[in-house]
Amino acid sequence: MTPPRPALAPREAAAPTRRPRRTQRAMPTLIFTIPLVLTLLACGRTELSIASADPPQETPPPACDPDAPRSPFDPPCSPTTCPDCGPNAACAQDPDGTPACQCDAGFAEDPTGIPGCVDVDECDLGLDRCHPDARCLNTLGGYDCACLPGFEGDGLDCRPYVPDDLPFIAISAGGLQTCAVRQDNTLTCWGRNERGQSVPPEGLFLDVSAGDQHTCALRLDGGLTCWGWDRLGQSQPPEGAFIDLSCGASFCCAVTDAASLSCWGRQSGGVLDAPQGLFLDVSAGGTMACARSTRDALSCWGSGAGQPPNLRLAALSVGASHACGLRSDDSGLLCWGSGQSEALNPPRGAFTALDAGSAVTCAIDPRRRLRCWGALAPGAALLDPPEGPFTALTVGDRHACALQPDGQALCWGDDAFGQARPPRGTYTAVATGNLHTCQIRTDGGIDCWGDDRYAQSQPPQGDDFVAVAVGHWHTCALDADQRAACWGNDEYGQLDAPDDRLLSLDAGESHTCAVRADDGQIRCWGRDQFNQLDAPQGAFIALDAGRFHTCALRNDGRALCWGNTGDDRLRAPSGAFVALSAGGSHSCGVRADGQIACWGKNSAGQLDAPNGAFTQVAAGDEHACAIRADGQIACWGRDDFGQATPPEGAFVSLSAGEGFTCGVRDEGALTCWGSVAR
Repeated sequence: MTPPRPALAPREAAAPTRRPRRTQRAMPTLIFTIPLVLTLLACGRTELSIASADPPQETPPPACDPDAPRSPFDPPCSPTTCPDCGPNAACAQDPDGTPACQCDAGFAEDPTGIPGCVDVDECDLGLDRCHPDARCLNTLGGYDCACLPGFEGDGLDCRPYVPDDLPFIAISAGGLQTCAVRQDNTLTCWGRNERGQSVPPEGLFLDVSAGDQHTCALRLDGGLTCWGWDRLGQSQPPEGAFIDLSCGASFCCAVTDAASLSCWGRQSGGVLDAPQGLFLDVSAGGTMACARSTRDALSCWGSGAGQPPNLRLAALSVGASHACGLRSDDSGLLCWGSGQSEALNPPRGAFTALDAGSAVTCAIDPRRRLRCWGALAPGAALLDPPEGPFTALTVGDRHACALQPDGQALCWGDDAFGQARPPRGTYTAVATGNLHTCQIRTDGGIDCWGDDRYAQSQPPQGDDFVAVAVGHWHTCALDADQRAACWGNDEYGQLDAPDDRLLSLDAGESHTCAVRADDGQIRCWGRDQFNQLDAPQGAFIALDAGRFHTCALRNDGRALCWGNTGDDRLRAPSGAFVALSAGGSHSCGVRADGQIACWGKNSAGQLDAPNGAFTQVAAGDEHACAIRADGQIACWGRDDFGQATPPEGAFVSLSAGEGFTCGVRDEGALTCWGSVAR
């Protein structure tokens, strides 16, 4: 049994191999060649001990030159390099060692046969690992996962989003507790809780009213829910649908959807004996209640109510044993009842809102400042309210709270049980990008959420920021000194902001532009593949950056755009504009008469703006939204994720991203709709 001999090079003979000799004890000296030794060993003759020898060296074949003359008997040349592999591919070796082109991860061979590899849409093919409550977003060579609205996480793991420190839309101060309705219609309470009055139920609510040791709230479906002390039935509301609610010390009253009155709780001095008739709203205090009828007549009942004035009131509020109202003719305040004289003597002047507590009443004047009056004891701490501005207020027994325009609550007075310390965390400005969003807090700091692969959601420390602009994978902001700071991806110099004083700025996908404060000239930095950095000369008053283009307003209101020329997105219509917004491949502007004009790509109807008068417009990727003169929002264009289906209510500002939109309500609360990455 002879093992195979090493392969010989063509036309080359094997040279004889000499083996060293070795003498064996009690045996004659023998000389074996390797084949014979192996044969003996294979046949069981293992008593021999043969000196070791180096194995025969295989002679490597000569280098193969495909262009050199070759004999028909020569073996074929194997390639040593790959041909042109094309984009998204690289040269590698097959298992047999043959060089071959292989696609990069996330790519597949081009089905048309063109050299190179094309992107694999893992989302469309179901190859992603996104959570069931996440949206899959295909990217070049891979994919991203973003949790759907109402959920939070990294996209691979999504869980229901529990809001924290959201702005308030309604607030009520009771005896020693305060409750508020957050922007997402959930409830939160703080303060004294010996009867459970500060532990609100789950659910969605429109309004809340706090009594002495109990609280009631009006649900979105019109029903009532109460909690806290119930010894006198004050936490057992009637069935039915209601439109208004107010709680006193140990009782509550509500207006039904049929405009009638219903009261429950402690019966003292006839406080539950509501009159018959049709009513608009109701206010309950300590021992009395009042309501405005649909005929503008005023009715009061209970202990100490007295005879109400025969006047038309725009608003009213009832305290412990007194009531105050705003005259409909804007002639000022009027108070009545059996309370102390200080509570019945309101200040002179015009006011827009008021609320009466146990012994102190406060009101908001047209400049949104607070004025308070009433007894020194026990409400002396309430007579020195904080500086404004404020949009709403509530006065309790010994403490009061007011809402600032950004939705933040500010409380003052007795704080023995924390009733004057509301949760913090509200914002003044918001900017949306592709997969992340940033907000400016009321203290001047910045919070961001969403995609963070390049740290674009990790803003710098500081509490003096006044504006923020969000790009695709980078973010920039202006501080109080009008200097720009940028963070996130810097692949194309997106973070190289100029050292100029800037009036405003806005970010596109990978570029940012700003208006200089000194001369109105525009400076741009970042990626320039479509000449989006080549800003025109001249003085400008505002600008807005789209994905690959930017538009700006000259001093005379004319719009001028530059950057990517595709889809006619740079052809702004003639005439003057007062506001504009650049989206993915289109732009929209608001004319002086409030009408909206849009230009550019119209793949999803994003140019089909509705008629009417508008004050602001925000263009997203393939949709746009605008604020009407009355604050309501209208949207048009692509709506596959609800980005063009706005909520009800009045808004003061907007920002649109790729598949979602965010708006700031008139009371300062932030609301987002569509596919929000948070």
